[in-house]
Amino acid sequence: MKKLLFLIIVVSLITGITASETKADIYYPSADAYVMSGEGENTNYGSEGELYVNGEYGWSYLKFDLSSIPSGSIVASASLNLYETTGQSDSTIRVYQVIEDWSESEVTFNNSPNNGSSVLASTTVPGDTQFSYVSWSDTGLTDLIEDWINGTEDNYGLVLKSETALYTNFRSREYSGTDYDPYLEIEITEIPEPTSMILLGSLATGLFGVFGIRRKFAGR
Repeated sequence: MKKLLFLIIVVSLITGITASETKADIYYPSADAYVMSGEGENTNYGSEGELYVNGEYGWSYLKFDLSSIPSGSIVASASLNLYETTGQSDSTIRVYQVIEDWSESEVTFNNSPNNGSSVLASTTVPGDTQFSYVSWSDTGLTDLIEDWINGTEDNYGLVLKSETALYTNFRSREYSGTDYDPYLEIEITEIPEPTSMILLGSLATGLFGVFGIRRKFAGR
């Protein structure tokens, strides 16, 4: 068994075939906007340089284009990252799946899309640590992103909502430069094509056969 494993490793090194490989990439939003109730309930804030979250009064939406990731990919982990600029106090902010389409240039509080009821990820954002990135990650977020990639769920993005009436602001994609942009960091586990695995097994079996024959002759 040890000799067979050794031969498989040798074949892998020769052919460059590996059983799996994890690769992390960053994806910036293709759209983001916040909505606000009250006097701004019919106002679109899609061009603002910040995203606003404030209990029942303000929510922030983000959408990401993940079409460059091959269908069938396995998502090992995923995290949503936003750069906080202002916070009144510690605030628990939750991430939900958006289940209806929306437009960055048209979305308002009154026409805002619905979201799912399940919390994908939750983070308590400290009010005294502004000007730093805040991260959300959990299995719910990871599973949804994998479903987006594989086409089992429509990708309408994410929405951030707070449990409290305290406001928190983050940089949006419209803020100058990309140094403080929101982003998704996604780790993909890449599995070789079936033909590559068959080749790996065939070569290993062939070498094992040769090795066994040589051993047989050597023992005579």
